[in-house]
Parts: sequence; structure tokens; C-alpha cells
Amino acid sequence: MSRITQKLDREVKIFHTRALGDDYQYMFLDGIVQSERAADGAMRGPLLVAYGITHDEVIDYIKAKSESEAAWEGFLEDLYRRGLTGKRLKLIVADGAGGLWRALERVYPRVPAQLCWAHKMRNIQEKLPQKAWDTCLAEAKQIYRQDTRREATERYFQWVKKYRRKYPKA
Repeated sequence: MSRITQKLDREVKIFHTRALGDDYQYMFLDGIVQSERAADGAMRGPLLVAYGITHDEVIDYIKAKSESEAAWEGFLEDLYRRGLTGKRLKLIVADGAGGLWRALERVYPRVPAQLCWAHKMRNIQEKLPQKAWDTCLAEAKQIYRQDTRREATERYFQWVKKYRRKYPKA
């Protein structure tokens, strides 16, 4: 068992230190909370993850103490130093963590970024009564399913007009 663990540890280290190409077009960033067993009980902590689309792969991940600006900045700077400078990135998609957005401004300031729609939908859902989930969220999803920015903007304003008074927090 010890030899297997040592071999796996070497493979993980190689994965985390390999040179990265700069040919990703889209990068998704998220902090995923995971549970892990320890001698004194269960521990929880975020796993900072970068997922790239071109090769459709997990670029890297790191266990962190928090999703702080410093944690994200260190993670992103490591990706940058290893070759992912962002020259071909068309878009970075991320959740709403403030520390992540501040780190992105420092490490990838010229790459357009947007809030992840899945996170956006969850944020809206949290502000709605359960009875409104199906209709309100289905209509909100139609915003990003439009073919053009103009159509999406029009759909957004229709959605706002319909739901702003009834569910102002959403």
C-alpha cells in the first residue's frame, strides 16, 4: 500500500508542476467544498479548480484553506508561471467569490470574465419562494439561450419587468 501511495503522490506532483500550454480558449474557475477524513474527525475545505476548454480537461486544482484573494491569486499565478498566460483565452467564467474576482484583475486583467450562469441561477433561486422556481428560473434561463446579445438584453428586460415587483431580491 505504501508503494502505491508513493507512486500516486509522484504522479500528482507531476500533474501539479507540468508545463501548461497557452491554447485554452475558455477557463472555468470554481472553489469546490469537499469533505475529507482526518484523525480528529471530518474536515472541510475548498478545492480551487481551473477547467479549460480546448482540450476539455482539468487544468489544475489545489487544496486551499479558504477561497481568499490570496489563495486564488497564488493559484492563478502558478498557472501563469507554468505557461497559461491567457493570450488565447476568450473568456474566463467564475463564481461570485470576491477574492477570485480581485485575483483575476491582477493575474489576467485583459481577459474578459463573466459570472457563471449556473451560479447566477442558484443565486436567483435562493431569493425566490419554491412555488416560483419553475417558471421564473425557466424564463431567466431563456436570457442566456438567445442567439445574440441584443436578443439576450431584450429578454433580460422582459424578465425584469415581469418579476421585479413580485420578487425584488431575485
